[in-house]
Amino acid sequence: MIGNEEEVHDTHLERSIHQRLLAMLDSSPLCTFIMDDNFNVVDCNQVAVSLFEFRDKRHFVEQVFQIAHKYQSQEDGALIMGKIQEALPLVMPNLNGRLVL
Repeated sequence: MIGNEEEVHDTHLERSIHQRLLAMLDSSPLCTFIMDDNFNVVDCNQVAVSLFEFRDKRHFVEQVFQIAHKYQSQEDGALIMGKIQEALPLVMPNLNGRLVL
């Protein structure tokens, strides 16, 4: 036996929630990506892949910050993605890694 009924139910519930979240992410017409507690990209939708001209989601997740130089701020030349990573913990300190951009 893997675990008691409550543990099995919790695992199924988490899987169901995860699947629904991925379906919402993939069906969004907006460029969307998910970051972990350290603001590393962990998932994205196909719109993000297409917008940034990546091959697939895995490539986007692995490379998105490496291409950020293409998308610089006009004001000071600083990288926009770097600014986002620096600003998020300051403006949204209670996210606990649950931010969808």
